[in-house]
Formats: sequence, structure tokens, C-alpha cells
Amino acid sequence: MAAGALFFVLLAGTYTVMIKGAAQADAPPGPVRTLPAACGLLDDEDVAALTDDAQEQPAKELPPTILRQHAQTVCTVDEESPFARAVRIEVRTQVVTAFRTTGAVAWAKSQFASRPGIQDLGLRGGTARAIDGLGDEAKLITGSQLIGEAGFPFPKTAKVIVREHNALIDIRYTEEFADHDRVSEIARILAGHALRKAGFADGVAQAGTRALKDVPRAPIPTKGNRFVRYIGAPYRPVYGARWKGAERSVLRDLPRAALTSRVPDHLKCVSDEHNELKPDNKVDVISRCEGEEEAVRAGLIPRLGIEARSHYCGARCDTKQTRAFEASIPGDARRRWRKHGATTHYAIDDAEPGRYSMSLKQWWGYRDDSGRAHAYLLWFRAEVPEEQFELAQKIVNDAFAQTCAFPRADHPCML
Repeated sequence: MAAGALFFVLLAGTYTVMIKGAAQADAPPGPVRTLPAACGLLDDEDVAALTDDAQEQPAKELPPTILRQHAQTVCTVDEESPFARAVRIEVRTQVVTAFRTTGAVAWAKSQFASRPGIQDLGLRGGTARAIDGLGDEAKLITGSQLIGEAGFPFPKTAKVIVREHNALIDIRYTEEFADHDRVSEIARILAGHALRKAGFADGVAQAGTRALKDVPRAPIPTKGNRFVRYIGAPYRPVYGARWKGAERSVLRDLPRAALTSRVPDHLKCVSDEHNELKPDNKVDVISRCEGEEEAVRAGLIPRLGIEARSHYCGARCDTKQTRAFEASIPGDARRRWRKHGATTHYAIDDAEPGRYSMSLKQWWGYRDDSGRAHAYLLWFRAEVPEEQFELAQKIVNDAFAQTCAFPRADHPCML
């Protein structure tokens, strides 16, 4: 072989080895190797300033997916006081590592750019924009939270996503009755505090940031919300226990029934409308709730079920409507109903082994501001583990109190 040809072969071989070696070289790791626990990035004073009775849900880890190759740690804090506006704070953390030939920081930039937008977060009327003064880059997403279940409003929410080197930190803040400006500013403040607690104080701009307590809070409206509709005056229960003080629970609306009731938090509820009671052509509303599975597993709520059926009669409920309504109640005929007053019956049912249920059925009504009469038929049932029978009693008794108390506080059921 000629010397020139031999040199070319050796050169080509060397080049091939160099390319192969470069392809197999490890991508550069990121400067951030770990982050504190997600809940550890929340300041206790901040949580206390935003809630009356906060409850931290057990932290969970979201496993990697095809689109997100790194696990996320999630911490959620909820308002648990029944008489405080709904508040939720959610923190997500993620340490991005190198992926194939892509370095950790470069891959974190890609992950940041692909973070969910307005539609992915289930928001309506939202906006998304880049913001300065937090980390290497940050963006703010705001909108109204679409809660796909019965009995809750659509509160405003804001999410700040921050990238610092190869670390990603998300802060999401949701508050009932707040406007976009408030939730946006609070989410930004919480994100700044989280960065400092994560050891990234240099990534937080100091100028122009207000203290959390200085962000104005909107008052609870005087009309058209669950706090106004709920009647919390002392009452005589139908049977058994009743809620005490600010015992952890939540006020929920029963759709189309002019009824707001106090129930445990962490419920998943659905509501259906049926036009079963022909020929009256009035709408039946059926609401069903059960404990969220994660909350049940975490011990935040027992495995329970709540079911309500409401029928709007018009100005009055006649015998035909009442009989048709009772016929539509599951298991009505087999229950041993006990009378409580002129328009109310209740039943205790221990048919299921290890379970306890209490049911209520009644006629009730009121007159609106114009003097027009509105009459309803209501069936309400709660089922719980038998050792927690008092919880079912509290739920049903409170539903009764809302009907017997409306619209006067001098009804015979009131203390």
C-alpha cells in the first residue's frame, strides 16, 4: 500500500474513533443535584397569612412520562375552615438531569419551554407571559380554574414556573373571590420565597416586591355565594350529632335546589339533571359525592358516600308530585322512616355490614324577595364506616337545618 493511502486509512480510522467517542461521551451534569422537599419550600408564616386552618396533604411523586423524563415532587396545602374562602397552594419541584447527549441545563430549558399552557392547566379566560426577577427564566399563567364537579365556583388561579439552572419550581395559587392581580402577585411572592428556601436567593430580584400582607384582599361578596346562602344558626338536630364550631369541613351548593350544605372536604362530586317526574315537567337534580381516593388512602377522609335528590315543585308540592318523588328514591319502600315534624322524615339504615347510613326526606319552601313561593322535595343520604356514624349524622342534620331555617331564624327547629 502506498504511503499516501496508508496515511489516509489511518486518518479515517482516527476520525471514526473520535466521532464514536464524542457520541458516547456523557452530557454535562447540572449544577443542581437535589432540592428540598416540595412542602419545605413553603414558609409557615406565608401559609398562616393566606389561610385560617391549613391542611397539608401528603406529598406525592409524579413518575416520569414519555414527555417528562424526570419525576416531580408535589405538595398541596388546602384551606380546611368551613367559613373561610377556598385557598389552595401547590408546589412542584423537579431536578432535571442530562438526557442522552443533552446537558442537564439545556434539557431543563427545553422542559421549561414545554411546560403546560392555559388549556393544559384547565383554565378559561387565561393569559401566559414571561416575567422578570425570578431565576434564570420564569413565566406566569393565570385564569379561572375550571372545577369539573358540582357545588363549587370557578376561582381565579395563577401559576409561576421558574427555572434556575437545571431545577424547575412551580408555584400555583388559587383563591376564591380573588382577582387575577391578587393571585398573580401572591404566586410570584411565594415563588420568590421558595427560591430562597431552595438556596437560590441570588435569583430573586428585591426591588418592587411587596410583602404578602400588603397585597389587598377582596371582601366576600354580600350576595350570590355559598357563605351568604348558608345558615349557621344553632338548631335542634333531627337525630344525633351536629357540626361544632369551625370543625374541618366545607360549604357546598346543591345545584338548583337553593341549598348550601356543610360536608367533609376532599369530596369528588357529580350532578345530573333528570326530567323523570312527568307530566309535571319539573327537573330532578341528583348529586352524588364520594371521598377522593388519594385523600381516603391518606386518612384525610373516610370512605363515604353522599347522595341527594331535589325536585322543584313550583309554588307547592301536591300529593301526586310527592308520591312520584318518593317512588324515585332508591330503597325508599324498605326503609323504616320516622317522622320528625310535619314535613320531615328520617331513617337509620345499617343494612350493609360495617356501614352506617342516615337518610332524610322532606318538603320545604320559601318566598323570594318578590313574595313568590318556591317549594322543593328533598332526599338526602350519607353513608360512612359504622365507627364514624356521627359524621353521617352531622351531614344529614346540617342539610335539614338549611331547609328548616330558610328563610327565618325563628322556625321551631332553631334553638
